Amino acid sequence: RADSMYRTSTWQPQLLYIEAVYHIKEREDSVAKSILQTLIAQNPNEPLARKAQNMIQVLNRRREIEEELTNLQIERPVDTTTRTSNPVVQNPVPVRRDTIAANQPRNVPPVTPPQPRKDTVAAQPPVRTAFTWKPNDRFYAVVVLNKVDKVFGNETRTAFFRYHRERLPTQTLDLQLLDLTPEYKLLLIGDFATAQEAVDYVQKAKPFAVTEVIPWLKQDKYFFTIISPANLEVLKANPDPALYRKFLEQNLPVKF
Repeated sequence: RADSMYRTSTWQPQLLYIEAVYHIKEREDSVAKSILQTLIAQNPNEPLARKAQNMIQVLNRRREIEEELTNLQIERPVDTTTRTSNPVVQNPVPVRRDTIAANQPRNVPPVTPPQPRKDTVAAQPPVRTAFTWKPNDRFYAVVVLNKVDKVFGNETRTAFFRYHRERLPTQTLDLQLLDLTPEYKLLLIGDFATAQEAVDYVQKAKPFAVTEVIPWLKQDKYFFTIISPANLEVLKANPDPALYRKFLEQNLPVKF
């Protein structure tokens, strides 16, 4: 009763959020949204207010998300690994010492295998790639999704659309979701006039991605990078994100 009267205690936002989650579990979405809106109105500056707003947006699309998950067909790769029987280990036949001595030629000095000279060992050349570094070209900011189902790729694109609408209302940024390989998807954002502009976007968006944009996606499931249209075509022809990431680290001092 006191918590309801004063609504200023530390526990009030958490209790409202817990209550809303209970009603969501019971599929009473209208009641849950009403509680979440109360939480936002009473505690606009609390971190839970942002989570409550995200929860309301998810509830507004609950039926659509559930239908996508229901219709989702995940094809798991067939295990083609063949098992081989354990090889039979044969015990070596013991050889008598006197037999070895008889067969050993006399007065022959032991042969020492030649040792390679240190100065003849050549250093490994750096790995060459078809990527080119032109920082004044146009660039995309990229969210690389690793082993994420298509439905979550679409949700990521929708989440960044909302982020742009709320945080960057004066900028017009296209969002393209590209299936690079069965494991990797690229969310292309932009494009930007230079590499530095794409870097500035990533550095600003990355902290919000963890707390507001895609907090429901584990951080080991995605990473940020930038790429020019020319290098994107090279990456499509040779889809190796790790190789491109290494190339970028050699040319760009900024670490994402």
